[in-house]
Amino acid sequence: MRYNIMLQLVGFIALVLLVTAALFAWLQTRPNPGQNTEWKISQNTLY
Repeated sequence: MRYNIMLQLVGFIALVLLVTAALFAWLQTRPNPGQNTEWKISQNTLY
């Protein structure tokens, strides 16, 4: 019985860490809309 609880606890902690890592990776790779529009505006004014 204790093994089952320990296994569920380890699985839950692993799932939380996996979701947190995926969220952090998504936040790092998404484009920043503020900097992107400023870059487009500066590109349009140069040409």
